[in-house]
Amino acid sequence: MANANENEAQIGLVTAYGKYTDEVKKEMKKEAKRISKEMLNQIINSSPQRKPYQNKTARGAWYAAYTRGMSGRYKQNWKLRTKNENGGNRIVIVACNKTDAPIAHLIDLGHKMPHGGKYEGTEHIRKAQKDARAELYRAVREILK
Repeated sequence: MANANENEAQIGLVTAYGKYTDEVKKEMKKEAKRISKEMLNQIINSSPQRKPYQNKTARGAWYAAYTRGMSGRYKQNWKLRTKNENGGNRIVIVACNKTDAPIAHLIDLGHKMPHGGKYEGTEHIRKAQKDARAELYRAVREILK
């Protein structure tokens, strides 16, 4: 008789623990999504934007017309993508640029110019990532209290 009560108590504890972990997982996912949206807004607001081309020569007029729609393209094309949700145990949310993904790291970190000189870079991705990571650690600590 005592064994049956012990087994029932153990099953009850496992069930309660499963419900607790499910609630914690849901809260963590919700916080991760909220914080990633804040990170995305921070990246968009701090992304550099190309100035319109100002050269008044014949070639300059053609180039200005060619690049007219390109100003702000990098800034406007950021999105969030949920990359991996592994059975509810892990969630990976990635901020990516839809059109200019191959050059995002160059704009963030800087690079050498093709004809000499150096572009110093505008640190907007790493700064937002660092702030979001700190905010997520704080939020997880609050959830687990």
